[in-house]
Amino acid sequence: MNTAPEYLLFDDLDEWDDDDVVVVEIINNEIGNVRTHYPNRQSGPKPIEEALDEAHRFLVNDPNIRRIGVFLHPEAQWAPMWGVLIKRKQSLDSKPFRV
Repeated sequence: MNTAPEYLLFDDLDEWDDDDVVVVEIINNEIGNVRTHYPNRQSGPKPIEEALDEAHRFLVNDPNIRRIGVFLHPEAQWAPMWGVLIKRKQSLDSKPFRV
């Protein structure tokens, strides 16, 4: 059984203060940017599918990364084919709920 990937949804990048979460910033319906806290880096604009693939590589290769988050700019829309967005509650340790 193949399940869709799940991503934490951040309503504001100021909510993102977790070193163990890599965030894909969805700039518009075509372009994404991968961001990490440590080391503080950004990938630069790239197609969303490439940005999501890069975030998954971080998850697999960096033992400090536990989750992938998503931040949607106002002009961006999430496509269900990319996976499921999980609304972030108080902390990563709390049980997330589906959007």
